[in-house]
Amino acid sequence: MWGEATERIRDALGHLPEHDAVLAGAVRGAPVVTGFALTRGPDAGRPPRPYTVTIAGADPLPVLPGFTGAVANLPRIDAGARGIGGFNFLPLVDGVLRRVPLLLRLGDDVLPSFSLEMLRVLLGAEGYEVRVEEAGVEGAPPAVEEVVVGGLVIPTDEAGRVWLHHTRPEARRSIPAWRVLTGEIAGEALSGHVCVVGTSAAGLNPDIA
Repeated sequence: MWGEATERIRDALGHLPEHDAVLAGAVRGAPVVTGFALTRGPDAGRPPRPYTVTIAGADPLPVLPGFTGAVANLPRIDAGARGIGGFNFLPLVDGVLRRVPLLLRLGDDVLPSFSLEMLRVLLGAEGYEVRVEEAGVEGAPPAVEEVVVGGLVIPTDEAGRVWLHHTRPEARRSIPAWRVLTGEIAGEALSGHVCVVGTSAAGLNPDIA
């Protein structure tokens, strides 16, 4: 009996669409921004670049946080994304996160952060202009002044970072996925909003053994 039931379940599962294919199709059908994590390990490939980066002034690479490798999504998922940005953030020595980078360095490439790519896609812009000031003193590093995207000028510090403005926690900003999947919250409720889809289950944290 159990053998027959197992075979029927296996046969039914075999006719279901592959999960990654379903996700890739959903990404292609919407203005989705995917993310990647840069590492200091071996270069195992580079994320696609659905944007352009123009440098105005000095080379910003010496002052950007540098990495050598990337942990990206499956190529077929990223292939349909409108934007692709980095998740990396760098707390200060006291462990407090006060500034976040808008720009990251992978080898000799300048890559945008996840939040900056969301802004670019939202504005319908094709790319970025990074304005960099030449070093005023011989031997001193250059300094990033601002990042321009879709006509919006974003001032940064010398390393292409912006200060965080922490607000009070607001429960209305987070919606459990099950409430959307069960229809408790209609899709219209999300219309006109920028939605970030992520996990919050502690067991999914790779640092927890």
